[in-house]
Amino acid sequence: MQNKNATFKISYKVRKASFVCIFCFICTVSANAFGHGKALSSQTALSSQTALSSQTAHSEQKIISSTETTSTHKAHSHNESLSDHKAHNYKEPLQQKTPATATYLANEGILISTDKVKVLFDPFFHNDYNIYQLVPDETLKAIMNNEAPYNDISAIFVSHAHGDHFAEQDMLDYMLKHSAVELVAPAQAITEMQKLSGFEKVKSRITKIELAYEEAPISFSVNDIKVDAVRIPHAGWPGRADVSNIVYRVRLPHEMDGKKDELTFIHMGDADPNDKHFRPLRTFWEAQKTTVAFPPYWFFLTNTGNYILDYRINAEKSVGVHVPKQVPVPLLQSGKPYFSKPGEVMEVGTEVK
Repeated sequence: MQNKNATFKISYKVRKASFVCIFCFICTVSANAFGHGKALSSQTALSSQTALSSQTAHSEQKIISSTETTSTHKAHSHNESLSDHKAHNYKEPLQQKTPATATYLANEGILISTDKVKVLFDPFFHNDYNIYQLVPDETLKAIMNNEAPYNDISAIFVSHAHGDHFAEQDMLDYMLKHSAVELVAPAQAITEMQKLSGFEKVKSRITKIELAYEEAPISFSVNDIKVDAVRIPHAGWPGRADVSNIVYRVRLPHEMDGKKDELTFIHMGDADPNDKHFRPLRTFWEAQKTTVAFPPYWFFLTNTGNYILDYRINAEKSVGVHVPKQVPVPLLQSGKPYFSKPGEVMEVGTEVK
């Protein structure tokens, strides 16, 4: 019995001594690792955590993380590398769609492009009266050949039948070549097209505008485009009262960052800058906010013209067109935005409500 007790005591002491040695060895290794700035392996860290409470271990891990992130070598002490952490938290940026744009052709020719539709205003003409810009040949060729950005046009709008705004043969040729395009134009322009061979093939895609001065505006839709049209006299009124100048307000579907909306544009043709023509239509203008209006530049040169643009037609922004090759000094001094070089592009409607 005494021998058994002695054996037990010796065995117990040996086991106790072994445990103490192992514990001291672990502590020594841990201390050396910390002393030399070396990161603990995940296995060693797990072993050491068994001697700590979960709360204490969590606190220690936070302290180590905060003090070691500045060192690339020490960063590997985390269960994940820094790059892995970023990878897990990386979010793909929103795919922002291309904003709507206005591309200047020349004179009052404009291409409006949204992510849904494209429309042209006054694209075909050949008379510059030795004053205004003509559409470059390469641009005309691109339009006719359906080349970007002038491809997939939904509709064309013609303001009036003057030679610096309209060429009936070009218009007919284009419509014969592109069977999905719709044309909206005053009756005076359509009358010129009717004289040409081939008109019967396209007439079903033409909306003819017949409005008298001071007649109420009309509204209709063309290829998912909402259109308002009103006759505003040509500049020089009443001297040109016979010219049917149509002002268009078009609403184009548009979507950006997943938000569906409409962008609204006004093309004013050669409108006369006299509030006598606009004031009786104040309810019409107030009914729809316009994203961008394109007035002839002479609106910027008179107080009345600026008043119409700033307060009457309910437009967020106005960009002048019909600018001569030699930009008038008063326009330069006005500080107003305008198109003057064919091919200029302006983003519009970048903020979708």
